[in-house]
Amino acid sequence: MKVGTDTPVGHVIDLTRASYLSKSRGGEDLYYEPEVRQVRLAPVPVQRPPVPVSQYRSKEWTDALKNKLFTDYDGVRSRIIKVVYSRVYRSYTVDYGHVESAVQTYQEELKLVLELSQNEDWFVPAYREYTS
Repeated sequence: MKVGTDTPVGHVIDLTRASYLSKSRGGEDLYYEPEVRQVRLAPVPVQRPPVPVSQYRSKEWTDALKNKLFTDYDGVRSRIIKVVYSRVYRSYTVDYGHVESAVQTYQEELKLVLELSQNEDWFVPAYREYTS
């Protein structure tokens, strides 16, 4: 049933009258309720427990260390860009750049960068197994 545009906003429509007006002369309803279908929801993804530090790969190291600042032996502040596995060093290496100059990037072994980061506020003691 349509409500006219000239119907006042606060006007109350009597449902008994509306039901009467929506029936045909034979008594059957002109409006049929649409069939209700059940929708199958997608299964909820299983939450995996966090990966222990001892099993970190390049992606986990990058997620944990990206944009962290550390100071090297010369007192230069640097920002970690990403961690990758180096086949040359046969270990994880860190790509980093000086905070003042983002043009040139450097690469060091992860162990060295973690040693330099031990006094930083973000340093997590779980990383220490890689620095010894």
